[in-house]
Amino acid sequence: MKNTTKGAWIIHHGLKTKADTNGGADFSAIDTAAKAGTLFTQICRSTETEIPKEKVRAYARAINLNPNLELNSILSILKTHRLIDESDNTIVSIGGSTTTALESTAKIFDEQDKIEEEEASVLLAEHLSDAPLSDGELLDFFYSKFDFKENRSRDLLSRAENIGFVDAEPEGTEKLFFNGNLFRAQDIN
Repeated sequence: MKNTTKGAWIIHHGLKTKADTNGGADFSAIDTAAKAGTLFTQICRSTETEIPKEKVRAYARAINLNPNLELNSILSILKTHRLIDESDNTIVSIGGSTTTALESTAKIFDEQDKIEEEEASVLLAEHLSDAPLSDGELLDFFYSKFDFKENRSRDLLSRAENIGFVDAEPEGTEKLFFNGNLFRAQDIN
């Protein structure tokens, strides 16, 4: 999968984890990378060369980052990846664009300490963009890609559905999982 696509899925998943009580804790690498990518996108959109830190704090609040708790950590990640430069009062984007933001989001995610379920949830979303699949087909998919046993796969599918990474509808004795942005429940076929 291209880094731009992966970055887009990470940001999508990061938005979904915000609405789930444990989403950010359960999928912390996704949460961190999505927040970094989203803040960097906001910084890139600025028409100012040097953005006052107060304005960056406002960007943080606008994307639901806690400016007192999370902002400095996210800025440190962006600085480590050479996406921004920082002085006492300003932030400067170093050649940022939407494409750069998505690619960087994927790279930040790849460097995080993460659980396999996070990598699997990103791959799952991309895989379901091709066509809806039954839970049985996805159990085989997880086993072949990650060597997940049935219980672990079912748990991931349940979390992915509950958080909103993917959508699902009952289909006989199974569930049919799909990307709700591309397929609608009433028009899955």
